[in-house]
Amino acid sequence: MKRQSSVFSPNESMAVIRLGLLGGFEVRREDGEPLTISMRKAKALLAWLASHPDRPQPRERVAGLLWADSAEAQARHSLRQALSVLRRSLPDPDVVLQAVGDSVTLRGGAVETDVAELRERALSDDRQDLERAAALYRGDFLEATAVAASGFEDWMLQERSALRELAGQVLRRLSERYVAEGAWEPALRNASRLLTLDPLRESVQRELMLLYSRLGRPAEALRQYRTCKALVQRELGIAPEAETVDLYRRILKERGRSTPAEPDRAPAQDRARPRSRPDPAGDQSGLLGREAEMRQLAAALDACVEASAGGTLLVRGEAGIGKTTLVAAAADLARTRGFRVHG
Repeated sequence: MKRQSSVFSPNESMAVIRLGLLGGFEVRREDGEPLTISMRKAKALLAWLASHPDRPQPRERVAGLLWADSAEAQARHSLRQALSVLRRSLPDPDVVLQAVGDSVTLRGGAVETDVAELRERALSDDRQDLERAAALYRGDFLEATAVAASGFEDWMLQERSALRELAGQVLRRLSERYVAEGAWEPALRNASRLLTLDPLRESVQRELMLLYSRLGRPAEALRQYRTCKALVQRELGIAPEAETVDLYRRILKERGRSTPAEPDRAPAQDRARPRSRPDPAGDQSGLLGREAEMRQLAAALDACVEASAGGTLLVRGEAGIGKTTLVAAAADLARTRGFRVHG
């Protein structure tokens, strides 16, 4: 899908507030003046309604989303309080919010959000649109927002994951554009940012190594390899991918240095302490071919850290496929993140 214009203007004449949900929470008047909303769940309510513009939301559903632990009467009372806070805090509240009968609606034309703009610009093939989309992603959706409501938190984490993936897609498309145009410096900055979203993606690590090399900075390319190697060994208990090691060797050769015989081998003290049990098929790490599973486990742990909560990991499969080794590696990884592991 292509947009005809690179100018984003969703009903500008009607907009009353600008809502920032990426990298935290902020709300401003149309002229840029910041607004203050004192009640935490009133902020959560505004974020929820702004994510479902022009769609009437039943009061019962919203009350259950944010006050599920309260009795029905108390939950509805808390919802009325939150709506009252929003009405006192927002300009032209009757334009922004409509509470009619048993539903609450936020008028999409009255509110601009960075999330909506990101999603719109991500559909474009225009480079300026993609660059604007990348700039909009200042951090995770409702970053550092804690709301004691499991239903809202579940929704927030789903949105956070989807928007992080969308931002990654935008950055990857920009990388392709920059590399195709030979714009090495912008490509380098873009790849560095992409790596913050997914540090364990070795294809991005290799892209950074190549870009450093093309910019005549081989020492930084080699340093990036060492950073990558240390990261995957620490987080996944594995060596870098063969393609990453081959690139490292090529850069070394181009620099005129001798290539170490085994650049991907762990230090002697680490080799003396294997991370997992030997695999009957001969893989001494027990994790060969399990990089995808380990990345999924790492992502699950990241979600627990972000939510300040624990969790349960279920590993299923036929007998003899290495479940015990994978669980042991997951437990080790969880302990390095500060979790207590049971069972």
